Amino acid sequence: MAGGELTRRWAVAGVGIPLGVGIIYLGGWVLAGVVAGLAALGAHELFRLARAGGGEPFPWLGVPAAALLVVAAAASPDFATAAVWAWTLLVVLTLLGLGGGVWFRGSEGDPLDAAGATLLGSVYVGGTLSFAVL
Repeated sequence: MAGGELTRRWAVAGVGIPLGVGIIYLGGWVLAGVVAGLAALGAHELFRLARAGGGEPFPWLGVPAAALLVVAAAASPDFATAAVWAWTLLVVLTLLGLGGGVWFRGSEGDPLDAAGATLLGSVYVGGTLSFAVL
């Protein structure tokens, strides 16, 4: 059984490594699209982990925000312009998260926890991966 697992790993590496190098070589919007997809998947996974720990984030708000942080970095490849777009997105995300926390969770449903987990997931994953594009 161990040989079959090793063969599978070599096959994934044989396809994945050249594909990853090719995407990095192409750069631009191809790289941004792949990294934005990875940011969305990563944020979704972080929200799933938060839910398993008892939190209730808003994935419908945080997953697109994580991907949009990467797209903002790709749209303006210098740091100063990308930072303006990122801060604008984060302010809107914070206000929507806090408003959604009060509206959907009520005062007894930990609205600050929901908004904080949503903001953390978006910034931690999308903000970090946006530097791959910059």
